[in-house]
Amino acid sequence: MAQFGSVARALGAGVIALSAGAAQGAVFTVDFFPSGEQIDNTIMFRFLGPSGVTIEQTRLVAEFTTAADFQAENLVLLLVAPGAGEGFIFLTGADLGWFGQGTFSVDTTFDDLNGVTQPGLWGFEIYGEGDDLLAYSGTFSESSRWELFGPDVPAPGAMGVLGLGALAAARRRRR
Repeated sequence: MAQFGSVARALGAGVIALSAGAAQGAVFTVDFFPSGEQIDNTIMFRFLGPSGVTIEQTRLVAEFTTAADFQAENLVLLLVAPGAGEGFIFLTGADLGWFGQGTFSVDTTFDDLNGVTQPGLWGFEIYGEGDDLLAYSGTFSESSRWELFGPDVPAPGAMGVLGLGALAAARRRRR
């Protein structure tokens, strides 16, 4: 139940954004990247994403600056979309060619989630691997995000209704 409350708060806060894309159709933006420097942090978040929509491409845009003694190659990024293509994108800093300390950026696309999404909880995770098991230290830029492109991503109003429904259900559970 605690996870459901987090989902409702996230949807109500509008951290999932939908917008019209230029040449690639509709865009579903997933932006749960934290603000400011994080030390020994882990994010493992579940949320309600669109179901029954077609993903044609996924894009990761991110800038990460290491902190403390964290090594960029140990960063792990995971995005899960139920039923779509492989169902997940799992990346390490090493996969992105990031090694050592400093500021690193990526702007790349994936086909791993291409396909039709199914109902279920999506996943967004950031953590570290290696000596600092499950923790990372660093800062993501404000523009860091995952973008999912497709022809039939729901209109912004439809996701707003979903968010309001989740908030109403969470309120009923607390009473």
